[in-house]
Amino acid sequence: MWKILNVFTGLRSKALHVTPRELGFVPVAGAPQVFGVVTDWSLDNGVATITAFVTGDASLYLSSGGGVIGGIEHENVRLAAKSVIDIAATCLELLKPTTGFPLPAAGCTRFSVLSIGINHCAECATIDLTERKHALSPLFFAVQELIGQLRLTK
Repeated sequence: MWKILNVFTGLRSKALHVTPRELGFVPVAGAPQVFGVVTDWSLDNGVATITAFVTGDASLYLSSGGGVIGGIEHENVRLAAKSVIDIAATCLELLKPTTGFPLPAAGCTRFSVLSIGINHCAECATIDLTERKHALSPLFFAVQELIGQLRLTK
């Protein structure tokens, strides 16, 4: 179990600390500066981490083991990942600046939005997101769509 957890933690950390340069992202003046979104979704048996990057790459890591990586190879995943990035860029005013990336509390979903200069985050009760009672529900459902597209690549 420790080996699985170490792999999950390592992949999650790498995603949260990737630089725009490593992605080949060149910011354009006047355009949103979001280059990545890492969503941690608390589940009954652990955490699912879903990554989306401006390049169209996306992955799903499960703290219990397993997941899907290499989504960039599939057009459907690239489009869904870019949709997550676009929606996140419109939600920045709903997020707080952050320098830390803890896992969410039980029953919560945490969005970590990576952008040029400063990162942002928000942690919400998942039930509020699923019942569309939170302003970040559109971002949550874009991530759910991305999960669906990643699952089609298996």
